[in-house]
Amino acid sequence: MSDAIEFLMHQHQQQTEFDRKQREVRARQYVDLQRQTTTKHTKIPNMTDAMKQVRSVSPDYPEEYKDFIRRTSGRPV
Repeated sequence: MSDAIEFLMHQHQQQTEFDRKQREVRARQYVDLQRQTTTKHTKIPNMTDAMKQVRSVSPDYPEEYKDFIRRTSGRPV
């Protein structure tokens, strides 16, 4: 009887140790995953000057391109 109880206690101890190690491994994996997937926010550049420059330039498309756009999309160019 004593051997059976000792065996069960030993089995329980091994299972407990295995579960603890698994929790530690999962915790490390979770920390690594959090570190890899965390977004690093940077300052958003001020694009007002770039937008002004884009709007100030009037694109002059070649006639072939204008004709192609008119025929394929119906959009006036």
